[in-house]
Amino acid sequence: MFGKELRFFMGWWPFRRRYKPPVYREPLLVRLFRMILHVVALVVLLGITGGAIWFGINFYHFMLHSDYFQVRDITVDIASEPQTGDEAKVEKLVQYELQRSKIQDMNLLKVNEADLRKKLEAIPKIRRAEVRKVYPSLLVVSVEQREMRALVLQDGIYSVDTEGVVLESLSTRDPKASRYPYISGLDVGRLEPGMKIQSESLTKSIALLTCLKEQAPALFDKISDVRCDKELNQTLFLKGGVEIRFGREEPRKRMPALETFLSKMGPAEDYEYIDLRFEKQVTAMPKRVKTP
Repeated sequence: MFGKELRFFMGWWPFRRRYKPPVYREPLLVRLFRMILHVVALVVLLGITGGAIWFGINFYHFMLHSDYFQVRDITVDIASEPQTGDEAKVEKLVQYELQRSKIQDMNLLKVNEADLRKKLEAIPKIRRAEVRKVYPSLLVVSVEQREMRALVLQDGIYSVDTEGVVLESLSTRDPKASRYPYISGLDVGRLEPGMKIQSESLTKSIALLTCLKEQAPALFDKISDVRCDKELNQTLFLKGGVEIRFGREEPRKRMPALETFLSKMGPAEDYEYIDLRFEKQVTAMPKRVKTP
């Protein structure tokens, strides 16, 4: 009577028997062989890793401590256009810095190019430096000199370059003290070699001298002094006492007028002053001829 109901109840899902396949176990020898293979692979991997580490340590020691990469030759190239006459002095300063940094006999791989370049560019007379390694044992140093442009009178005589950087302090006996034009009328405080003078008056005066050197080199060689007042008016004095007044105007804008005047009216030495401050007009006062 209850057979069908019992079979239905036993076949209901929670009580239904599931088929379980027989568990297959590998033979002991197979499992042991597989374990041995894993151990061997691990030993080989550790051996390769250890060998690589050993090789790396020895290679590192060879690269950094071997005499093969020892600095044996140092080439110093002094670039200067035009020639300043200070090439030998600059080379001595470079050699001194190299000796102080103990570059000679150092391993070439240990030479810090950026650090050495900064040290060389800290020398007042050097504008730019480049350090290059040539393996296995050569170091090439190339430096560009600063171009001296004028002399500044400020509790002494100081030479400055085209960027307004103080190059050195000069004595009155130094040949450069009579070879380059002076810039006066500045108030820049105490000067030291290597410092850059922050002065608009100096910047304008250097720009005037650079313009004259490029466009009127014959006139540049005759310059004695450049004066720039507080209003930035520039006045040029030649060695014969001639006064050329440029005013506040950009000097390159007034150069054509000056060149035209000199070509038509004669050399600047024939005048007491030449005034370029007025647009489209050049005024001048001829020198008085001394009567016997």
